[in-house]
Amino acid sequence: MTARISWEGVFPAVTTQFREDLSLDVDATAKVIDALVPRRRVRPDRLRHGG
Repeated sequence: MTARISWEGVFPAVTTQFREDLSLDVDATAKVIDALVPRRRVRPDRLRHGG
């Protein structure tokens, strides 16, 4: 059985932040998310793959 998804509300586009060497800047990306969703703090370790 396939789960039903209800797409409602606002879905902000989060841009991934990169360093000069093109490695992922997790802390800067967390700041972008915090600016878009100010009521909920995002822990940078939660942004890592598999976290």
